[in-house]
Formats: sequence, structure tokens, C-alpha cells
Amino acid sequence: MILYYVRHGLPNYEEDNLTELGRYQADETSKFLATINFNMIFSSPLGRAKETASYLEKRINKTAIILPFANESIAHHYFHLLNEETNERQWLFFNPTWRTYLNELRDDPNWFDSKYFKEPRFKEAIEYYSKKIDEWLTSIGIHHDKEKNTYTKIEGKEVPNNLVLFAHGGFAYAFLSYILGLSYPYFASHFICMNTCGVTEIIFDLDTKTARLNRYNDVHYDREKLT
Repeated sequence: MILYYVRHGLPNYEEDNLTELGRYQADETSKFLATINFNMIFSSPLGRAKETASYLEKRINKTAIILPFANESIAHHYFHLLNEETNERQWLFFNPTWRTYLNELRDDPNWFDSKYFKEPRFKEAIEYYSKKIDEWLTSIGIHHDKEKNTYTKIEGKEVPNNLVLFAHGGFAYAFLSYILGLSYPYFASHFICMNTCGVTEIIFDLDTKTARLNRYNDVHYDREKLT
């Protein structure tokens, strides 16, 4: 099974929809995605993700299934701190100092108990996403053993060959790190933030019981259009 993770197009965050350039990105990206035989389409419930998904929906005549846990506002609630200099809530991976701390803790499974990030919601976040992602995987016929980080087909269920999830850049850190068996600090300190309509490809090899990153953040539109 191959999972394509797509960040939404360039957004108007206040309106929660796409800008003109975002619609161009979504349309061009949908042309590439339409060449793949998708069994299922999934989307975050937010408008900017659903609008991005709509271009592919029209091209292949399939309707996206909404995944409530992919809502970016949930990820932002969990993975932010207050920047005392600006008095604004900020993603952990956007602040250079916090990124340094994340890198220092990249191999620590209990990073949320460190002196830098000792807040109950960070541990709650890991527990929340592990539960929700595994429930979703079960629904598409895959059992994930999170202790061994192995993936196997559930007997009697049909696993899709290809599926696509339209979601967000911030949520991607929680989602992809868990899928790949990497710690959140490692992913957040080593991977660049996704481009709008960046496409990431994850291959689930159920024979070897592994999930691997094949491509990260590919762009399928003319970047010069953004200047």
C-alpha cells in the first residue's frame, strides 16, 4: 500500500480557504495525483484541506472521507508554546531555540518529561495521535504493532493499494513521525516544513512489515507562478 500525504494549497487562514495561487497549486497537483489509481481519499475537516482535495475529487469522481483527528487546530493545541518575546503561541518547530531542544532530545522516547517541555499535553498528544492513527489504520485493514513498529494485514480485510490524505504542515509532524517510527523531536528538528501542496509518499510493505519514506515534499506545479 502507498499513502500519499498532501499539504493543502496556499491558504487564507482567516477565511480557511485557498487563495488564487492556492487554487492553482491544488489544480496542478490534482493533475499529477489523477494519474494514480486511488482506492480512497481522506481529508482533514478544515476548509483549506477539503478545498484542495476537491480538485482531485472532481478529476477521479471520488469523495473524500473526513478524518477529524487530522484537524490542524488539534495539533496546534498540543504542539505549541508561548513565545514570551512576541506573546504569541508558536509551533515548537518554528522557534530556533525550541528546535535546538528538540534536536537534543531526538532519541529520547520520554522527551516530553524533559526540563524543556515538561507539560502534560505533550505526553497527551503522543497518546492521542497513536490511538487515533492506529484506529484509522485498522479501518483500512492494517494492524500496527507500535512496540515493534511493524505493519501487517488484518485477516479478512481488504487493504487499499493507494490512498491519499489531504491535511496540513503542522499535523504532518505528528502523523508522519508516528507512522515512520521516529520520535516527534527527531522529525520536527530534521524535516523542513512542507511546501503548500507538497506531496509525500509513504510505502507500506506488508511483506517486510515496514513503512518507509519514499519521497518527501515533492512539488508538482510551476513555482515561478508564486512570484
